[in-house]
Amino acid sequence: MLRTLLRSPRLSADWTGHYEHKAIAWVELVLDGTMMAASYAIATRLEAATALPDVVEPLVLFGLFVSLWQLYTHFHARFAETSFLHYLLLYFVVAGVASMVLSPNVGAAFGYGLLLSHLSMLAMYVNAFAMLPETRARLWPDLCLLSASSAVIGLSLVVPHIAFACYGGALCLETIVQFLWAIKRWCIPLTIAIPVSIEYITERHGTYVVVVLLQTTLGALFTNAEPTQAVHLSLLLVFTMAMFYFAVQPPRELHAMRRSVAHGVVFVAAHYALLPTLLVLGVAAKLAMVAVAKQRELPPLGLWLLFGSISATMLAMLLLRSTHYGGRKPLDSDVATIRCIKAYWWMPIGLSSLLPLAIAFVLQASTSENGVDPILALGVAAASLFVWVVAETLVMHWLVGRAFHMTAGETDPLLVERSPRKRGRTSSFFTDDD
Repeated sequence: MLRTLLRSPRLSADWTGHYEHKAIAWVELVLDGTMMAASYAIATRLEAATALPDVVEPLVLFGLFVSLWQLYTHFHARFAETSFLHYLLLYFVVAGVASMVLSPNVGAAFGYGLLLSHLSMLAMYVNAFAMLPETRARLWPDLCLLSASSAVIGLSLVVPHIAFACYGGALCLETIVQFLWAIKRWCIPLTIAIPVSIEYITERHGTYVVVVLLQTTLGALFTNAEPTQAVHLSLLLVFTMAMFYFAVQPPRELHAMRRSVAHGVVFVAAHYALLPTLLVLGVAAKLAMVAVAKQRELPPLGLWLLFGSISATMLAMLLLRSTHYGGRKPLDSDVATIRCIKAYWWMPIGLSSLLPLAIAFVLQASTSENGVDPILALGVAAASLFVWVVAETLVMHWLVGRAFHMTAGETDPLLVERSPRKRGRTSSFFTDDD
């Protein structure tokens, strides 16, 4: 049983870097499950979209799901809380998300669920603010922004005809205003910050990427498409995209959240662009699967949606890479060949986001006006992404092998004296740690 009804939260990390690795708790898995259901509900709406407003509204609602998930993730990354009150508040967060999933449209049901979740999150932050006096100078801006967004959401229930505008305003408060406040640090002393575990933040964002991709996998498996190679190609596309995302993640020492506030903010903001593109990619893959099941060609709109979403995803991945590696110079110990590769590797990386668009243009030009064979489209999409991952892996394999041969004969320092390994590295979403 739980030991306390109410207790003071504890900091999840400290600035020394010697702290327990924060594992993903069962309650977060429950929240992730509801978020996967939310992704499926929004994807279903996108599949039925026939006009631009039919696309914009679901994406804004999906942004609210992501923002709510970010609120809890960053709370849990900074604080450890196991009291009955915390679990009760988390239940209301999950219940609110469930209400939003059951009615993924602009309306009272979605608004009440969104407001319930935000008020529960606000109560969590108020509890931390009251119980931890040392965090008050840093938490009060979060409380102000969360209170403002909750008020805007409440306004949508009072004046229903402006509900969508209120949702957009709340999303802007929790993203654009929050990010600018984090970078500019308005009314916050530079010496005030709350440590955050980089590893935990990275794992949680990776989990959400997998959640969105799992929705795509379910959509492919539940589509009765014959022949079965269409299912295999869709799964290969999803699997390769996941492999590509996790391959982009750097070692702890090179993570964006260790570089500066701006780099950490852009790292989080990039996922607001990445997750919707992955969702649209899943929708495009399912449309191709439906075309296979109905034995018809994939129309030009579906073709450009498939390869356009891949291009947008690659662009978001490029933004993530730039937060980790942008501006870094080659090592002084690198030979001229390796220095040249590291310096000019950004050129093919940047062009990689344009490659899917070029492939879509070639496919459309070489097929009939009615569309393209959906199996061909899925095969080319999966193959192009897979070949790109293999090409990058070959380059990295060559660089690692070259470095190994250059250091052949030297004694590994770890074999001479194995120094204690740090258990974690802290940073803050809102402060520098360099």
